Amino acid sequence: MLLWGVIPVVLLSIGGALIYARAFAPAPISDAHERASMNLKPPIANHANAGSCTSCHAWSTNMEKQCSSCHTTDAFKATVIKPHVSAGIGCIDCHAEHRGSQFNAIDGALLSCFECHNDRNKKFYNGKSVATPHGGTFGYPVVNGHWKWAGLDADEMSVRKDTLKLERLPSDTEDQWRSKQFHAVHLYRVRAVGGLPGNKEGELSCSSCHATRDPIDLRTPRTTCGKCHNGQVDARAGGQVIASDKPNCTSCHVQHLQDKRHWNPGLLSTDYADYTDRK
Repeated sequence: MLLWGVIPVVLLSIGGALIYARAFAPAPISDAHERASMNLKPPIANHANAGSCTSCHAWSTNMEKQCSSCHTTDAFKATVIKPHVSAGIGCIDCHAEHRGSQFNAIDGALLSCFECHNDRNKKFYNGKSVATPHGGTFGYPVVNGHWKWAGLDADEMSVRKDTLKLERLPSDTEDQWRSKQFHAVHLYRVRAVGGLPGNKEGELSCSSCHATRDPIDLRTPRTTCGKCHNGQVDARAGGQVIASDKPNCTSCHVQHLQDKRHWNPGLLSTDYADYTDRK
């Protein structure tokens, strides 16, 4: 009698999982994964999900592989930076789902930086702990006259080599090489905004951040980061997600290196914006 009682329960459960899987979901999925047609340009997925559970949950592979296989297009590849890989952080750690149809996965990811990287988070990630970075503000990359910024890693350098045209000379010290990279990312390719002085083309130049050059002014640059890197409108999210007095972490710490969408294309100079469009 017990066996005959278990059999129909199992059959009903299997039938429910196959026919009406949403009954087992903790909450509805986001509208982006419910849509039957693609409306984001350029697309960051190779097909519309149309509310399918098995697009993410499959017997034969894990969810991370499902995410990356779908989110691979000419404009986007679901890469994860090496520090997050070594910490065991993947797609779903930042892009949560089952939080309701109005939940935006991009907004959630942008805000997840603050949720994870703070002193209150006592969780360990593959043995690594986290804390509030930069004292809760911007991380100025020079301390006591030396660059603490690690510079562009090999993957970033390979992506940017055509636009930055960087070359390390045999005589360059580690500080000089990091300085070259930092200034190549900013100078003569970014618009001068927020009242910053620029060159005749309206681009950032040395005087945009340094009030004097001899001796070099190292105080003013600490006050200019927020002009560009505070919570402005993020083109990927289609609006302002982060408060205007808070830094947008991903504007400096790029997570998806092969995402051809810039976080704020309005900051790019005309020549560089045209280049990225052609790419």
